[in-house]
Order: sequence, then structure tokens, then C-alpha cells
Amino acid sequence: MHYHHVDVFTGHPYSGNSLAVFPEADALTGRQMQAVTRELRHFESVFLLRDGAPAHPRRARARVFDLTGELDFAGHPLIGAAAVLHALHGAADREAWTLRVPARTVEVITERRGPGRYASLLDQGAAAFLGRPDPHGLTALFALEPGDLDPGLPPEVVSTGLRYLVLPVRGDALARARVTVPLDGPLARIGAQFAYLLDAAALEGRHWNNDGVLEDVATGSGAGCAAAYLRRHGRIGAGEPALLRQGRFTGRPSEMSVIAAPTTGRPRPRPSRPSRPCRWPTGRKPSDRTGRRVHEARGQGPAARPGGPAPGHIGTPEFANSARTRHQLFPPRGPLKRCPRQPCCPTGELPTGSDGTSHRVAVPS
Repeated sequence: MHYHHVDVFTGHPYSGNSLAVFPEADALTGRQMQAVTRELRHFESVFLLRDGAPAHPRRARARVFDLTGELDFAGHPLIGAAAVLHALHGAADREAWTLRVPARTVEVITERRGPGRYASLLDQGAAAFLGRPDPHGLTALFALEPGDLDPGLPPEVVSTGLRYLVLPVRGDALARARVTVPLDGPLARIGAQFAYLLDAAALEGRHWNNDGVLEDVATGSGAGCAAAYLRRHGRIGAGEPALLRQGRFTGRPSEMSVIAAPTTGRPRPRPSRPSRPCRWPTGRKPSDRTGRRVHEARGQGPAARPGGPAPGHIGTPEFANSARTRHQLFPPRGPLKRCPRQPCCPTGELPTGSDGTSHRVAVPS
């Protein structure tokens, strides 16, 4: 069975958040998917299954696993999966994909950027704010003191499919944090599944699996919750791009561009259309506030047509009953000047590997 190795949220291969994408996983059972994920030891793996008629490859069911079990929702696996689908099935430079996960059905727009390069826009849907737990005892879970909490922000449980405790910290607390006890029980008691430590001043976050053994390099679903949280508490403006960093303490620094913007309804991807040539180079942080910085996704896989992964949205009921958070992927190609023909610049990358062949994995019986 073939799979694709993708690195998301980075401008360099073998950095960012790695991911295994299995584009034809209909024959696998859930037990086999879990066993494969544990064998490969990526933070997460995503398995794609047919969802409807074979004549409609732009719709798929996605099953996402981490090392402990199946997830109802995840960010970077869906971004990477859409990039692989574009590489395998995309005819136009711009495509729209529908991916169904247990928590919801999401839409991802991908744009081909070059050989094996893609940009992605992931719609995370509406965010729910599920309560503000008593901060007493929360810091001790991460070897921190009560004084390490940001006094201007409350701990809050936020969900766009997975329920995160967003724990705001300050100073050097992010660098000192570590998981001291298994988190499943303490988080369940406050209605959360996972924890995301956030330094709102530095726009940097950290996330571990609940036993604290592995730290995630970049957490797309957590970044969506963080963006909705920051917008709710006035730390970012409506529609204002923010660059959220993660992974510094793992040796794989990553960057996630997020936007929380009011909308009159849930944003819908625009239909597929050919991209026009762009007169400007793209990549690094734009020189004006209207541009965006994006993540780049790289990986090894079968020889793919030029293309790439997409950004995402997140809704905040507090703001016109909906809002969006955008995760984008841009290749690092020098300063970006605002293109007068926007939106014509796709973003992101999924390299094909030097040998042009896909990886294989033995499937446990």
C-alpha cells in the first residue's frame, strides 16, 4: 500500500509537522489504521476512503489517527490530505475538496503552486466557547505557577471539532512548561479533550499528547481554536492575519497564519477555476497588511503534478454568529509585493521526492 509523507507548516523539507497520507485506504480496518500510525510514529496519520461514487474523487471520508486513537477532527492532516488529492486527481490549478470526518464535513480549497507545491484553505466551521474553568490547579498540570498565567486572559474551553483548553501564559512560562501528569482525567473534568498553551503576547503556542510523551510540532485544530479565542478577547482584529508559531521546542519550528473574521454565514469555497500567471514572487511575509503569510507543505510521494494544500476558517458565534480562521501555506520565495491581480497566487508545497516513487508500508493483518 502506498502512502505520502508530507511536512506541513514549514518552508523546508524534513521540518514542520510531518504527516502520512494514505489516499486509498478502503481495505483497511480501524485496528489496522491504528497499528500503521503507531508503526510510522508521525504525530498523526490520515486515511482516505471513498465517500460517494468513484466518479467524484473530490469527495472523501477521512479517518485521522494519532498514537492513541482516532480523532473526530484535526487540522494539518486535512490540509495535507487535500494536497495529496490535488496531486493525484486535480486537473485545474485550483480545486475544491470535501472531506468528511466524524465531527463534521469540511471544505478545503487547494491551488497548484509549482512542481509538487500546493496552497490550502481549510474551513474549520463555527467555533464553540464551552466555558471558563477555575484556573486553580491548571498550571500545576504543566509544572507552572499561578503567576505564570496571563492576568488579562481567562482559561477557556474552545472547540471547532476538538475541545481544547486554551491556557494563556506569559513571560518564559511557555519555555518552562511540561506535562507533569496524564491530562485525560483533569481535562475531562472541565469538558476538554486537549490543552493548548498560548502566549498571546508572543503569538506562540505549545501542545502535547495527553500523556506528555510527544509534543506536537504544529496543531492546526488548536490554532483554529486559538485564533477564535484571540479574536473573542480582542487580541487580534476581525479579518486581521496573525502569524502563530509553534514547534520551537521540538527543533521543528512552524508557522501558522490564522484569520478570524466576521461573516454573515459560513464561508464557501469558490468553484475551481484556472489560475492566471502572477507577476509577483510569493512567499515571505507580505510588505503590506492586505497580504498574507502562509504555511508551506512539503513531502515525498509519487511523482505528482505541480500543486498544493489550502487555508481554513473558524466561526465565532460572538461575532455575527460566525467567523473564520484561515490557515494558509506559502512557499518561501522572497518578499511578497501585493499582486494587483489577486487572488491569483496559489500557495504551499508537496514535493515529490528525488526518486519519483511513493513510499510503501506493510499493512498488519
